[in-house]
Amino acid sequence: MEDPFILIKNDVLSSLGNASTLSESYKRIAQTVTSTENEELLKTREELNQILSNIEQDLEDLDEAVKAVVENPQRFNLTTREMNSRKQFVEQTRRKVQGMRTTLDKPVKIGSAQLDRMALMEDAGSSSPRGYQKPSRRDNVMYSNSKFVEQEAMQQQMLIQEQDQQLDGVMHTVLNMREIATTMNGELQDQSMLLDDLDDHVDRSSGRLQSAMKRMSDFIKANEVIAV
Repeated sequence: MEDPFILIKNDVLSSLGNASTLSESYKRIAQTVTSTENEELLKTREELNQILSNIEQDLEDLDEAVKAVVENPQRFNLTTREMNSRKQFVEQTRRKVQGMRTTLDKPVKIGSAQLDRMALMEDAGSSSPRGYQKPSRRDNVMYSNSKFVEQEAMQQQMLIQEQDQQLDGVMHTVLNMREIATTMNGELQDQSMLLDDLDDHVDRSSGRLQSAMKRMSDFIKANEVIAV
């Protein structure tokens, strides 16, 4: 039968990638909003919370799958190393989910970073020497855009690393499935050979039975002639 762990793990990896993206978006939005009722913030929080709940449910199913394999490892042709790897995957995924939960539980500081920076700029402008020009709104916007681009680049790099790890996991799963398929093919070939031997044995037995029946029939006819 198909290994249930592999099916659920692939779903978890896909959901985890979506959750990581939403988590980074939530943190970025939380740094810029001016109200905790911001529509984009609430929507992102709701979507992330739903995905995390789904992952947690899938992790419960993975726990059951791991227990089933531990009780009967030969059924799925798994080594001790592979079983330990599966346990480690569940534990690492739980820690990642908990980290995202912690991010959601943190209170949102309404525009604190932006307000502090603007306050510093205003203080610097009020106490600056003669000839100092206070940064214009355009300068502030350009600075904010520069920081935003920098943050986006860092987030993209983190996502790329996360995707690389996911691809490694998928490749490992594909190799395991290939080994399982190779083993099953060998077993099927062995069973086919056994069936061929059985067919030959049945044919030989059938031939001997027919020969014995013919001799018995000839014997009966011979006895009938003698009796007459």
